[in-house]
Amino acid sequence: MAASEIRFDIAADPSTLNPLFAHADAASVEQQVDRLIFEPFIEIDERGHAIPELLESIPTLQNGGVSRDGKTIVYRLRRGVTWSDGVPVTADDVLFTLSAIADPRNPIRSRAGYELIDRALKRDERTVEVRLRRAWAPAVATFFSYGTSPQYVLPKHLLENAGPLAQAAFNRNPVGDGPYTFDSWRSGERLRLRSNPRYWKGAPPTAELNVAIVPDPGTNLTLLQSRAIDWNLIAPAQEAIVAQNPALRFRYVPLALVAGLVMNAARPPLDDVRVRRAVAASIDRDAISRKITFGRYPVVDTAQPLGSWARDPSVRQPPFDPAQADRELDEAGWKRGPGGMRARDGRPLSLVYVQFPESRTGVATATFVQAELRERGID
Repeated sequence: MAASEIRFDIAADPSTLNPLFAHADAASVEQQVDRLIFEPFIEIDERGHAIPELLESIPTLQNGGVSRDGKTIVYRLRRGVTWSDGVPVTADDVLFTLSAIADPRNPIRSRAGYELIDRALKRDERTVEVRLRRAWAPAVATFFSYGTSPQYVLPKHLLENAGPLAQAAFNRNPVGDGPYTFDSWRSGERLRLRSNPRYWKGAPPTAELNVAIVPDPGTNLTLLQSRAIDWNLIAPAQEAIVAQNPALRFRYVPLALVAGLVMNAARPPLDDVRVRRAVAASIDRDAISRKITFGRYPVVDTAQPLGSWARDPSVRQPPFDPAQADRELDEAGWKRGPGGMRARDGRPLSLVYVQFPESRTGVATATFVQAELRERGID
């Protein structure tokens, strides 16, 4: 018997429910909610395989969807897909959304990949031809899919006369073509979504999704333990706390996501490559994987996940080597003082580390890194 309601939570209040202006990170709360309301061209199943969603098929060289020079892609929309108000999803919607993405008046967080589109043409009501300025390997899997800047096709009939899109009422009351429709949003508290009776796969069996907004991961875990919510993502460190709870079941799926520390190389002291190498050599990533994630998140040396065909196994980050870190810092002129902390020309070697609090793993990693850098004399 299907549940009438499923309850879960997200870590922050969305800034918008219009995917055009959502945070580019595919794991953002906006993207989590938008995926329930909108359909991507291509979906990824739990084994990591690409499958057509809003498309009839994924364009390839073999099926004629990609030209031999890689500069032309033909997307064919699936038959029978409608917006939740009953209007068909067509090529006009695709062209309208591409135009909105390209419009500099729209404050889009990232146009990565989309800036390579030279022009897009409507072949018929369900077919769009995209021509690129140059061949770009990730194009097929990027446009209106997960990619580096996830976007979804938007309903032209509701937005073409809505005025500035950044101020459109649609942003808080969207109409989509996905499995659920928007019902209500109480900022800072919760969202409600309802099963879409017009969904092309058939209405989802769960009638309503009750999505609470809970920034604190500890509260999230308490809600899960008390059965106040039905499911959620948990950090590896939290798994041990609830592993013996007979009311809970665990499911593991692969995630093609790489997490890491990003350094601002435009400002001192990180504009010096020796300092950046020293920071990298100061951090025991194997220990982070082992002690904080209990091996759930393995160490990777590239921006591509371990299972990716694009990963180059010969690429290596600087290994954990405190002695080498000390040599790099000494060479860069950052010498240890009486208290063991480093300074140069009277200025302490200090860095600001920013971490979002809703990630239990991220906060634990930040604390670990802070302690390791302090061992090397970095405040």
